Amino acid sequence: MEANVLSEISRADFSRLPEAPPASRLGSPIAPLGLWLVMLDELPASLDLRIWLQKNDVPRQESRTSRMVFSVSQIVAHLSEFMTLLPGDLILTGTPQGVAYNKPEPDYLKEGDIIA
Repeated sequence: MEANVLSEISRADFSRLPEAPPASRLGSPIAPLGLWLVMLDELPASLDLRIWLQKNDVPRQESRTSRMVFSVSQIVAHLSEFMTLLPGDLILTGTPQGVAYNKPEPDYLKEGDIIA
């Protein structure tokens, strides 16, 4: 099993439509996938990994995988009960606090913004 980072980007202008969230996730690029796959045996046994995001060099999200509601093992086990997971399948787990949509004064992405 491998680990990777996928940054799912929702379109704020579609997020409030009745058909959202599917409509908010249409278009390109909506889900840029990280550059590397990391084998799980290369990660610490605790899987306590840092999850972070910066917008224009300003921290926006900061958390750790140990703070997720369900562990990676629990998520894989649960999904395996009702679906076949195959090599190459992606499991997206959600996001830490800090998304623009939930801020009192949302500062959505605009042309030229740099996400890291």
